[in-house]
Parts: sequence; C-alpha cells; structure tokens
Amino acid sequence: MAMTLDTTPFLEDFGVDAIYSGTGQTISVNFDQGTDEAGPIDGVQVDEDARQYKAEAIAADVPSPLGKLLTIASIVYKIVNTDFSEDGLFVELWLEKQ
Repeated sequence: MAMTLDTTPFLEDFGVDAIYSGTGQTISVNFDQGTDEAGPIDGVQVDEDARQYKAEAIAADVPSPLGKLLTIASIVYKIVNTDFSEDGLFVELWLEKQ
C-alpha cells in the first residue's frame, strides 16, 4: 500500500490565499516578498535571490505554472520560474510583480 502525505497542515498556519490563473481556484501559498533593504553591513548589496518575490505551493495545486498569474492580496504576479522539491510535493514559484 502506497503512503500518502497530507500536505494541508504545511500551509494552514502560515499560508495566504492566492488565486491561480491556471485553474481559477484559490489556493494557499507561503509568500515571501523579498527585501529591498541593504545587507547587515551598511551599503552592502543584498543578494539578488533575496530580492525575488517567491511563493511556495503544493505542486498539485499549480499545474503547468510557468507564465501563469498568481494574485495575492489584489496584487498580480507572473510566475517566471519554478523549483520543485525533491519529492515533487511542493514547488517554489519565482514571481514577477505585474
């Protein structure tokens, strides 16, 4: 018998609602707005990766995500890159504010 993992608790405590244009459904994601602040030492540039808007979602909730839109708190983001977890259950979505 195959084991199944309930992914729901992962997003229950920290997730925010997002509308995924690929299905029109409201899904729950962990949203990271990145930062525009300088590094820990004044004047040090922040790594470009730290500036990126990102959202982590359950992979099954976002089929074929590249180029689709994600609306979070009335702000629209385009999905420009993805990074799937090793087990394929979750996907990190790299977002571009529209």
